[in-house]
Amino acid sequence: MTKVQIVVTVRKGTLDPEARTIRRALRKSGADIDDLKVGKWFEVEFPNLNKEEALKEAEKIAKNVLSNPVVHQCIIKES
Repeated sequence: MTKVQIVVTVRKGTLDPEARTIRRALRKSGADIDDLKVGKWFEVEFPNLNKEEALKEAEKIAKNVLSNPVVHQCIIKES
């Protein structure tokens, strides 16, 4: 079994209203931050694939189902 992590975030330069709202709230509460990214984290288990096959399959899943390649970027790594 191989576990893979997929992290999906908005590409740099793309409007991210959720991150903007959270950043504004953090600044109001006194947090000294410059930037904030909001993303989604997925952990996928592939029971019958080796590491290389699982990473390739995770890349397909990330591009075709979990994200919009126009506005999102994906980071894929073995857990």
